[in-house]
Order: sequence, then structure tokens, then C-alpha cells
Amino acid sequence: MLYKFLSILILSSLFSQDIAGNYEFRGLYAIYQNIARYNTSINASDIHNLNLTLPIDQIDAGEIFRTTYQGPYGYATAVALNVNINVSFYENGTGSILEGSILPTDDVDLDNCTVATIFEAFTDELIYSSDLNAGSIVPSTNIVGYIPNANNDPIAIMQGYVVDGLVVGYENTLQFEGQSAGSISLSQSATFDFFPSTPVHPTLCDSEGNCFDVILEDGTVINGGDPLPGFAGGYALKGNLPSIAPSENVCADLYLEWHAIDGPIAGTGLGDQIGVDEDGDGTDFDRTWAMEKIQVTSLELGCGYNYPVAGDLSLQENMLGLSENCVGSLEKGNDFYIMDSNFSSYGNFLTYNAYYGLPGDDSDHDFNGSDGRLVWQFSPMCIDAIMVRQIMLEFLEIGSDDSCINCLHPGDLNDDGSYNVLDIVGLANCVLAADCNGCQGDLNVDGSYNVLDIVALANCVLAASCDS
Repeated sequence: MLYKFLSILILSSLFSQDIAGNYEFRGLYAIYQNIARYNTSINASDIHNLNLTLPIDQIDAGEIFRTTYQGPYGYATAVALNVNINVSFYENGTGSILEGSILPTDDVDLDNCTVATIFEAFTDELIYSSDLNAGSIVPSTNIVGYIPNANNDPIAIMQGYVVDGLVVGYENTLQFEGQSAGSISLSQSATFDFFPSTPVHPTLCDSEGNCFDVILEDGTVINGGDPLPGFAGGYALKGNLPSIAPSENVCADLYLEWHAIDGPIAGTGLGDQIGVDEDGDGTDFDRTWAMEKIQVTSLELGCGYNYPVAGDLSLQENMLGLSENCVGSLEKGNDFYIMDSNFSSYGNFLTYNAYYGLPGDDSDHDFNGSDGRLVWQFSPMCIDAIMVRQIMLEFLEIGSDDSCINCLHPGDLNDDGSYNVLDIVGLANCVLAADCNGCQGDLNVDGSYNVLDIVALANCVLAASCDS
């Protein structure tokens, strides 16, 4: 089943839609979070054939156990990844995803509990609505209040975001957060999940009233059935827009953002048959996700260690006695040592002697058949989950004279390659006549033409800085 990854767009056929046009995909920034439905023990086993297994942690019901990023990336990366979305929005409120579109989707192998990104060609028929004058405010968080930044996701910052093996840049802020925007909705699609044009605080319940708690990033618990802090909804901007991937793209004509969470509103996470309990947990929620690795702290090989340590050592007092020179970065891994202050007599390592309560500090070497530091292994596991999505897409309008791609030199009204008084006069005349066309004179990129644009152009002409 094609995982409903992106969403594009509830109602519509009565009114002409103001984003109508043909668009080519140019950029993506997406954040996915998985919430555990139930308490789940994380176990590890030794790699020495000692048949030892022990719980090393627990994922609590309602806890976010996996955060995944795509982007922000632009057209060049999209081409490299073979990602493309050609979409036509029609004035009657219908839309089409056209031939040649290719979508990245995550496929969960339930036998091995692993996730693989696959790229599938697809088409689709949509029903949408848009109102660029809705005055909606673009959120600064997702539905569960998550903000992407260095404090919230240290691994992504240190390693970069990885998309199909390619490391792409990190943006510390969301491009349009807090800005006034239009609305967009989707009520029909075979591929995408749905969202309303008027943002709403969703609850984490199925249509039968089976609800789940959510643990927010700050530890606050939202009880099942209570509204979540963020909104489910869609937002749209059209015009000469800054790109969400400025290192790759010059601009964008259309920006779409939507927020969704598994459940009746989005129509996702409910299995192949909505209303049927397919996984036997007594609810309509049926999504299963994979946890392939756990967080580990790397140790420098020059210090005599061959494996990382499970968890974040920086959270432990004095890093459990390890030298700062020996402690590396946070990573994801499967094989590791276990350290805890309860094993202080063994250098804080869970060694063979520590496990069996035998005398003698054997923490200066790995297990040699008799004693030493035990190496543990986490095997990928499947977890009953609920997914939260925040999707940001940008497009260029195909065949439009007003496309931002035609405005690479804003302010050059007569398109002669220079900036001077002739351009100022041209802009002033069209502003006074209220007949400015195209986007060349929209200096402050607010979608309108007025005295602010004239002042901005005059200032850059005087400073000889219009082309900077």
C-alpha cells in the first residue's frame, strides 16, 4: 500500500479556486514523527552467544520515538533523487497529479522491522479548495508542538539530514512561520491524506472514541480525547516567494504547507479498511512503524574502546568517569556497551563480572571468553504507532508570464539589464495607474505594488545595490 506521504490539498466545486494553474515541483521540507500507542520495552542481547537478554529502556505510551526529516532540499536534489510532482489545480476545485510524477514513500518490512524509501510513479485525482485571502497564520510548530532546531534534534544537526544517502542542509527556522497565508484543503485523493481549510485542534481518537495519550516534548501529557496543541489544516501562499531551499532555488510561485495526524480527519493510519481493527488492538488505528537503531554515544578508538555506549553520555554525571577526549558524538547504532553508575566497581561498565556479581574489575578489555566488557546488540523492532506529519512544498507555475523565474532581476522594469531612473519612473507610473503586471516591480515580495516598492527601488538605485 502506498504510504500516504505528502498531502496536497475539502470542498470546492461551488467556487473558482484562486491557485488554479499548472505547477512543477521544486522543493520539499517534511518532518515525520511517530508516537507509540503502548508501552514498549527495548531489549538488548549479548553478541557473545551467552544467551543474555535484558531490558535497557522503555518507550512509554504516547512518547515520540522516531523523528524523520526530508530536506529542506530544492530542485537539484529532487532531480538527483528522481522526485517529481506535476500537479494541475483546476478552477472547479478538482485537480490532477499528472504522468511523470514520482513520489518518495517509506515502506515498512514487518518481517524484519526495517524501513526502506522507495520511489513510485503515481497519478491521482483530487478535490481541493483554496482561498489565498483566508488570513490563516502559518504555525511555528507541528500538531504536537514540535519545533525543528538544534536543541530538539542534535543528531540531525551533527550529521545533517540524510535523504536516500544524500546529506542535505539544515534550516534552523521554518520559512513562513507566523506569516499570514491563504488556506487550502483536500477531500479526495487516492494517495494523500486529507486536511481542512479551517485549521482545527485534532484529538488522537478513532471514529469509535478509542483515544490515546500524547507526551509532548516538554513532558506534558495530553490525555486521550483532549485537543492537541497544534492544528490540522492547510496553508497556501502564491506569488514571487522566497524558497525554502535558497541554496538550490531562486524563488517559488506556490507554497503549500499542511499538518496531519493519523485518524479520521486525515484518513491515514487506519489500515487498508477504515473501521476495521486489522491489528487486533481493539481500535481502528493500525499503523506499525519500525525502530531500527537506538541512540548511542561514540567512543574514540584511541582510548581503547571498540564500541559506542548506549544512550547519551552527556546526560550522565561526569560522563560516568570517561574522559572528554574519549567521548564522541551522538549517533544511531545497534552494537554497544552499557554503562551505569550501579556498576561503579567495574568502571561503570556492565561487564561479565558485573552481570554475574563476581569480584574483580574487568572493564579494561572486551569480553575474551572469561571476563571483560560485554557488548550488547539491539535488533530492529516493530512498534504500534501513530504518525504526525508536517509537509512543506514549493512549485513553479508552468507557462505563466508572472512566474517568479521570470523575475530574476526585480526592479529592472524595462528589462535592459541596468537599474536607473527609468525603472523608477516606470514603476511609479504603473502604481499610479494601478496596472502593474508581472512581478518585476514587487520589490518587497508582498504580492502588491505600491509606494513601498517605489521607495525600495529608489533606495537601491541611489545606493547602486539593486543587483546585489
